[in-house]
Amino acid sequence: MREVITDFNKRVDEINKYFVLLSQIVDDNAELFFRNENNYKLIDNELHKILKANGFLLLYNLIESSIKSSMTTIFDSITQEQIPYKELRPEFKRAWIEFRYLNFQNKNPDDVCIELKNMSDLISFSFEQMKIISGNLDSKKIKELAEKYGFSSITDSSTRDGCELVIVKNKRNALAHGNISFSECGREYHLNDLLRIKEHVINYLDNIIKNIEQYLINKEYKERA
Repeated sequence: MREVITDFNKRVDEINKYFVLLSQIVDDNAELFFRNENNYKLIDNELHKILKANGFLLLYNLIESSIKSSMTTIFDSITQEQIPYKELRPEFKRAWIEFRYLNFQNKNPDDVCIELKNMSDLISFSFEQMKIISGNLDSKKIKELAEKYGFSSITDSSTRDGCELVIVKNKRNALAHGNISFSECGREYHLNDLLRIKEHVINYLDNIIKNIEQYLINKEYKERA
């Protein structure tokens, strides 16, 4: 989990640097200096909008990378610890069955019997195999993952309960699918709105990552005695 936290902090640092620069650029008096031409050019309002919209892409990348890496760590921990199927908490037993069921459909009865026999042995599966994330992460989806796999989704007041993740997700998807232009997206938000959203998103993810870290320390993926 240390690697997840390190990567998260690195990405947060990158985002903060971007928004510091954005704050300076959006100032009405900001200009670019072209050394070779030895002159200044004003940064126009359309570019301001485009740069603000790009902030949503950076934030969504942080959301997806943080949750995907955290969930992968949970699944990897189960595999590396070599936990037998019978010792997993019910949520993971169901998850493994859901995954294997897809293979059952393409196998004859003898092969299915072998699969079922192996359920009593050590199992391994990966977060990638489960295909849980489909590019639409927001706080609702994260809470569903928390409920399904047993980690806490409770966060402090600085996160606004992750309510603004859905804004980031929707804007990212609209941009990615070409439903709106970057200029149209950026036009909708004042810089202070973006800075507020950024802080709430980062705080929410920081809380969730800490919850998952505690979950792993306590090995809460194992069935309670």
